[in-house]
Amino acid sequence: MRKRLIFTLSLALFFAVIISAGAPLPAAGEDPLPLKLIKGRSGSAAVLEGGSIYILGGASANAVLGDIEKLDLKTGKTAFVTDKLHPRKYHTAQAYKGKIYIMGGHGHSDVVEIYDIAADTVTFGAPMPQPRYMPASVLIDGKIYIIGGGYLKKFKPPSEEEASDKVDVYDIEKDTWIEKASMPTARQTTAALLNGKIYAIGGYNNETALSDFDIYSIKADTWAKQPALPFALSANEAVVIGDKIFSFGDYAEPGRVCFYDPAAGTWKILKTDYRPSYNNSVIAAGESVYIIGGNASPEDFNIDLIQVIPQKKLLELSK
Repeated sequence: MRKRLIFTLSLALFFAVIISAGAPLPAAGEDPLPLKLIKGRSGSAAVLEGGSIYILGGASANAVLGDIEKLDLKTGKTAFVTDKLHPRKYHTAQAYKGKIYIMGGHGHSDVVEIYDIAADTVTFGAPMPQPRYMPASVLIDGKIYIIGGGYLKKFKPPSEEEASDKVDVYDIEKDTWIEKASMPTARQTTAALLNGKIYAIGGYNNETALSDFDIYSIKADTWAKQPALPFALSANEAVVIGDKIFSFGDYAEPGRVCFYDPAAGTWKILKTDYRPSYNNSVIAAGESVYIIGGNASPEDFNIDLIQVIPQKKLLELSK
């Protein structure tokens, strides 16, 4: 969906800038240090597996990428793992039992690639029923839910792009797809899984950013529309921390960090020193949240910074 670097290093900052990649992570109780990608990118996907974060594909300054960078959370070092993937951006991925499942995106939107981390091999799964880019996804009980996104309605120029309301579920063990109840509003969106429910947060319908907020019951296979967000939100990523959902970035307001409290049923904006970015990847791991790459503006894109923020601080700010 839709750079002047001005940073001041001080202990009061929520984040600090680091000059080189691969700096060791701080000891327990110290403020986390930001890290750097080897190659700046946006529109990538990221997964957590075996104590490392894998960053897959995306767009660099002059190419769509088909590689994987690995961030070792113990050492803070990044390294290239493979360049065997199909080049793609604005895709989604999930990790399960030592394998990474890459789906959708610009470039190969119906191709399901399966990267075996230990074997360093790529195989293919059953193609997506509806090829699309910028879908959201969640993993639960060996099944990957692919939610919304955009697709090409017309393939020959001039192409026509449409938003999708489809929810397709990939059964990893069976290598099969089934269709579930569609979203109330067709859109590219961001999703989070909390207490057996999928929260679809804001989005973009190929015309404008949206404030739609819907909850999907996996058990009942039904969607329930919720009160709209107090602002439109798109090109963001969300993670669950404790019993709350935190969102990072926005196309119109790249510095926006907000959270949803299900108990109160409210959305609120947090004031942080988060470096503005959208079309990033966000992973919650251990006691921290990692915000990876993205764009700061249409002129400042493909950031190489990996921002690190303690989950404890986010929870304190959200009280």
